[in-house]
Amino acid sequence: FKQFVDAGGYARQEFWKQDFIENGRKLSWKEAMEKLHDTTGRPGPATWTLSDYPEGQEDYPVSGVSWYEAAAYAEFTGKNLPTIYHWNHAAGTWAVASIAPLSNFTGQGAVKVGTTSGMSPYGTYQMAGNVKEWCWNEKQGKRYILGGAWNEPRYMFNDQDAQDPFRRSPTYGFRLAKYTSETSPRALGTVAEPFRDYSKETPVGDQVFQIYKSLYAYDNRPLEAAVDLVDESSGSYRKQRVTFTAGYGNERMAAYLFLPKDGVPPYQTVAYFPGSDAVDERTDDLQLWRFRFLVKSGRAVVYPIYKGTYTRGDELNSAIPSPTSLYRDHVIFWSKDLGRTIDYIKSRSDLDHDNIAYVGFSWGAAPGAILPALEPRIKTVILVGGGFHFQKTLPEADAINFAPRVKQPALMINGRYDNFFPVESLQEPMFRLLGTSPKDKRHVVFDSGHVPPNELLMKEMLEWLDHYLGPVK
Repeated sequence: FKQFVDAGGYARQEFWKQDFIENGRKLSWKEAMEKLHDTTGRPGPATWTLSDYPEGQEDYPVSGVSWYEAAAYAEFTGKNLPTIYHWNHAAGTWAVASIAPLSNFTGQGAVKVGTTSGMSPYGTYQMAGNVKEWCWNEKQGKRYILGGAWNEPRYMFNDQDAQDPFRRSPTYGFRLAKYTSETSPRALGTVAEPFRDYSKETPVGDQVFQIYKSLYAYDNRPLEAAVDLVDESSGSYRKQRVTFTAGYGNERMAAYLFLPKDGVPPYQTVAYFPGSDAVDERTDDLQLWRFRFLVKSGRAVVYPIYKGTYTRGDELNSAIPSPTSLYRDHVIFWSKDLGRTIDYIKSRSDLDHDNIAYVGFSWGAAPGAILPALEPRIKTVILVGGGFHFQKTLPEADAINFAPRVKQPALMINGRYDNFFPVESLQEPMFRLLGTSPKDKRHVVFDSGHVPPNELLMKEMLEWLDHYLGPVK
């Protein structure tokens, strides 16, 4: 890419063959080029200085580039930005459980090309994590950018994302393809997505809701709890793996408990619901960096292994809602798993029985509009990077019918550029329909992608918990 810059690539209009569109308006060549400069106002990626990459990063993937810059560089080299279909095939997203854990999703920054061992089926490295990669296809004026970045959850490897083609985030890069045959117009075309207009839908009435609610009830059987593992190796917390009787069948379920070493029991407790990578993983790799700050604040975090996730994986193979009994039954399982986890919390003297929070992360934020409506023992709710879904499911598991029955204080934290849960169509309808008193609910939208980074989340979340659960001892 440095060769492209040095060859005057930003001044040679023959490489820039795509119309420049911003907010529906076509820009001139001059207007577009005025947007595409480095930190010193010279030609180059947004992360560069004086048209040069940061010192020592010659072997890092180029980042801070828009889709237009990636497309122009492809013209310069005689290659192509891959379609999303070619990209997914080469990446081997079906093998996410094997690739993503070996890739750079550490939250610590980008690394040199080839540093990590997460290899896709055809020998490519770092298609998962490190920097996101622009692809050719368009979606409602945006362009797809796949693979996830170092500061995102691992499920972003096999989940879609599409962004404004002018955006030049430090985590945005690309990878080129050389086609061996002509690519079909359909593969190059615009991608249609499902859409659901919540402004035209109405939640069910109280009488019908009580019937739905009865499906989630479970018998309060003895927990028969056991502590299977105690790990004191961390300097800031102790980790326990506990098991107890589930709320259905003859199953037992597990939960991980993280107890602060600095603090005074009984600890306020956060019940955590993870992102969609939990459905793909088959080991209990919990990515502690996402919630470690909650433990450092002096609170306990309990992380249930919900039915269909991690080592309790089953026939559920997608976190996306569907109008099937399989999905509906799992929503009911998750409610019972959360209920039994709270039963366990209330069985321990070192946990505060009256100050329990629900924190849902990404996928876990979506059932955050369902589960608290069924669990009055939850005192407050924090939903990070979530919203309603475009996809419909059976009405007895559809969040639109539960959200008005969520009465707890609720904080929603989102990214303005979230492709999964767009602000106007999915975030705001959920926030509006939550049954929480207006004075006790808050929607914070950061200028970020799907999930805002921890440095933005921490202040909002900890202040919210301090206010509604009280300061920790």
